[in-house]
Amino acid sequence: MTLEAAIGRALAVSIHPVLAWRTLRPSGRVAIVVGYFGAAYLSVLTALFALR
Repeated sequence: MTLEAAIGRALAVSIHPVLAWRTLRPSGRVAIVVGYFGAAYLSVLTALFALR
């Protein structure tokens, strides 16, 4: 797989997680959940420190 294809697939998964959920294997689904949880956690943590 080329670098361009890998980047395109990663962007597609992050932009359309519901569609990706149907096509990914369970390990890919875990990666989506962990990625979104981590992004949400860092966003809230950053907002709390900014409002301090």
